[in-house]
Amino acid sequence: MKIVQESLGHVSSTFTRDTYTSVYPEVAATAAEQTAALITTPA
Repeated sequence: MKIVQESLGHVSSTFTRDTYTSVYPEVAATAAEQTAALITTPA
């Protein structure tokens, strides 16, 4: 986050985080499902 903040010239990483980390509920659910599949699938 700090690298993104500095690259974009934001004053704080809090501003960067609040601006760029919000996601749509559907996207968050899909990401959670895909992550769970990676964790629970045998290698």
